Amino acid sequence: MDFVKNTTDSAREGIKTTNGTLVWLEVVSCTIASILVLAFFFAPYRRWHTNPVLKLLFWVAGTPVGTMLSTTLSIMQATGYHNELHLVWVVFLVIASGSLATTFSYSLYISSKERMTLEGILFLNNLFGASLIISSFTGDSKFKRPLWVLWCLIMVKSIQRIIGFQVANRRYGTENVNLVANYMCYEHELTPNRNEVDPANMNGYKYLVAGEDKVKTERQVPDYLQRIDVTDKEVITIEKVWWCQGRLRCFGGDLGGHLKDVCLSFALFKLLRRRFFNYSAAEAADTKTHDFVFRGLLSEDDHRRAFRVIKVELEFLYDLFYTMFPISFSCWFSIFCVLQISTITTSVWTAVRVLHNYQTPKNDIDRVVDGKNVDAIISYVFVILIMTMEAWEFCNYLLSDWAKVMLICNYVKNPEQFFRPDKVVGIICRGKLCRPLSDMIGQYSLLENFRCNNCNIPCNVTCGLTADKKRKRVIKLPEEVKKEIYDSLRREGGLSNGELSLPRNYVSAELFWACGLPSHAHRIMVWHIATSHFEMIDSPKRSNAVPRNVDHQKDTERHRKVATTLSRYCAYLLVFAPELLVNPFAIKYTFGVIVSETRKSFERFEDMRTGDSRKTMIEMGAKLAKQLEMHLEDEERRWRVLAEFWADLILFLAPSDNALAHAKKLVTGGEFIIHLWALLYHAGIERPQSSQDHTFTAFSV
Repeated sequence: MDFVKNTTDSAREGIKTTNGTLVWLEVVSCTIASILVLAFFFAPYRRWHTNPVLKLLFWVAGTPVGTMLSTTLSIMQATGYHNELHLVWVVFLVIASGSLATTFSYSLYISSKERMTLEGILFLNNLFGASLIISSFTGDSKFKRPLWVLWCLIMVKSIQRIIGFQVANRRYGTENVNLVANYMCYEHELTPNRNEVDPANMNGYKYLVAGEDKVKTERQVPDYLQRIDVTDKEVITIEKVWWCQGRLRCFGGDLGGHLKDVCLSFALFKLLRRRFFNYSAAEAADTKTHDFVFRGLLSEDDHRRAFRVIKVELEFLYDLFYTMFPISFSCWFSIFCVLQISTITTSVWTAVRVLHNYQTPKNDIDRVVDGKNVDAIISYVFVILIMTMEAWEFCNYLLSDWAKVMLICNYVKNPEQFFRPDKVVGIICRGKLCRPLSDMIGQYSLLENFRCNNCNIPCNVTCGLTADKKRKRVIKLPEEVKKEIYDSLRREGGLSNGELSLPRNYVSAELFWACGLPSHAHRIMVWHIATSHFEMIDSPKRSNAVPRNVDHQKDTERHRKVATTLSRYCAYLLVFAPELLVNPFAIKYTFGVIVSETRKSFERFEDMRTGDSRKTMIEMGAKLAKQLEMHLEDEERRWRVLAEFWADLILFLAPSDNALAHAKKLVTGGEFIIHLWALLYHAGIERPQSSQDHTFTAFSV
């Protein structure tokens, strides 16, 4: 303790000296700047990156950085130390910390208390910056004007943010959700003969894209729903976007494709918000007349487009909950662009006109090394970093999907007045810097984990207590999986717990027992164990050893990839994301029993395949593997049955009433099942109440 106290006292005494103050300011300022810049550029990935170093970085960028900045200012005031370059650093760091705070913490759905607290802190920081400018820059200092300009720009941005929050709340808040829900109850009535039109061309589909908050609504008897006049110029619907004419059709190369789909995703995002307020999908009430999913998204043989539309829709939902995009685009976005460009320009002005010819005043103290002013060099770096941060933020907004929707809606409203350089519009329409949602899919194999841990006693103990999270994998989602699920939904037109895939492939009724198990956890793990067994014995190397038709072999490998990927993903959901399934508490209990049983029974797996016991989960999985091998001797047919079963089952698992759990998962990059959850909601498909998982029983059939 004495050593620590003496070291601390020595450091304090050293800082009080002139040289110590210089070193402190340079080291701390550079450290703060480095943390802020790194945190700013890694911010888009902070929510789904599990790297502990990045987590530490984001934590340090919060309270510790603010404390370091305050301590630095206190030391400067206590020592009476004065150097105008160092005060420039402080002002720039205050501005940068404010930008990072809004990037990290600001969204439409933070509580009013949190929002007011954040705004209060940012406002006080701005006032503190102003007090520094007033008290520290006397006479004809070259830094006074550019710093005053920067301060004014930051204050205007703060005002724009506060007003934008109010406007965004009106456009995307509870009141607007209720308005959209009311509208969708009668939207199909606006096109009486919709069953005779082609939904692929969106003819007659008047889903709202923008402008519904700008027109007056009327309530009419007998339903007293809020009626919107969609013929109003301000109201933009999907039908108007699809049939707009003019020069924008060729801007960016593809208004007829991806750009229109971005607007469709935005319209569906507005509809998906209803799920969080327990509104049903009124547009899917009568699938024969006006269901868009089956007659529109799923009507073409293009699974890529359907999943792309849903993914962009979920990215809009992510932005609504966790970013400032809705706020920035709701009010004065053109002013926001001007402010960003002005901030960048002022930073350049500071670097070129002021720092380039900087000479240290006589009453200032500076640090010179090898004839070079270290403080001036650091100031250059600070200005460049601030300029880069502002430029990155500007490009991120300008190239976002929100900008594309705003651009197209403005064009649809005023096509004759719309004028933009083709190349600029093309860049906006094509580009996007970051995607908040991941294209990866989790994988977990129960048998593989226990096979690896079989001779490792410490790992065995770990597996006996909980899932071995170190052994989960993440892979890129194969297109074959999307295609199989897409075909399954088109084929069935509803939900099946996998039992329809068996008679469809002429499989014996003896296997139907495995589809009627008492809970989702039972069903997933029994089929997962059987699939894992065939995955180990039907290796690609062994398959290639037998001569066969090339197409037959390709089909086998495709079905194998689909079955094993979905099998491992369902097991992954069971272990790592049970909240996305039904009754997560029952699932956690069930999996705990599975792990305990597997640890005891793993070595007897081959023996269990020859017996008749079906008491434990692994024994039931072994029995199912034996029956599949006996009834489906052809390898290609067996993998086809398993692929179709897992495609049906993942769709059966996707519907859930726990919308909040899905929203929270978007924070960490989302899950593939959330895409299916959104798609099935738009189709009006819900899991039958009789299939809800309420069991806490042990495993017996």
